[in-house]
Amino acid sequence: MIGTLCFDYRVQYALGITDFEKERICVNTVSNFRGRLYEYSTTHGIDLLEEEVLALTGVLTTLAGMDTSLARQDSFMISANCKKMGRLELIYTTNANMVKQLAKVDEALIPESCRHYLNNDKNDHIYRLKKEEVAGKLKHLLTESLQLNEAVPESLQVSQAYLNLIRMLADQTTQTETGILPKENNEFSASSLQNPSEPEATFRKKGEKQYTGYVVNTVEARDEEKALSMIIHHEQKPNTLTSAVKQTKKQP
Repeated sequence: MIGTLCFDYRVQYALGITDFEKERICVNTVSNFRGRLYEYSTTHGIDLLEEEVLALTGVLTTLAGMDTSLARQDSFMISANCKKMGRLELIYTTNANMVKQLAKVDEALIPESCRHYLNNDKNDHIYRLKKEEVAGKLKHLLTESLQLNEAVPESLQVSQAYLNLIRMLADQTTQTETGILPKENNEFSASSLQNPSEPEATFRKKGEKQYTGYVVNTVEARDEEKALSMIIHHEQKPNTLTSAVKQTKKQP
């Protein structure tokens, strides 16, 4: 985007920039703007950028005199920004995030068995394991997850770290009369937690490809007489959801 601002005169013209030496836009300008949009969306549940795009689309279709009664719907996958995690790394990271939250309140809340997370010892618990040690380590980390769950005070039960912890436990384990058992790899739901840093991302396998992220559904209007087409609506959803609408035509 910054490159386009610097070298595409059409973008500069659209933004009203007449003297780029004096009206410079830096990376922080864009990232701070995105941050404010995200904060407003999470606080009020309103996507201001989406509303603006739809409003501009309405103006453009009216200005062009487009007939938007004929439209088709399509979708495409977009990848999440988060790292793809293995099972052990996912559990370890979820536990570690919860320990950090507890440490901010009072380190005395952290169970003794979970204090090693304060030392960031991920390599010792994940990457230096032998194949035959994986199953035992999986049970060990999940046991620590349970201990953390019991240690979390009510004041932290609204935190994202805690919500990720209880979701991960539900995804990864099966409750039995004697306790919990790790699920088999083929028992996971596509909506299970993929990475604590991006809890909205979901998993989907389409054809031979695997996707972690989202699906974007778009509606494109086509005016055959004017030979014009325009995206008049879009929405981002978990990639586990698909729309049944492929083509729509309004009745006159």
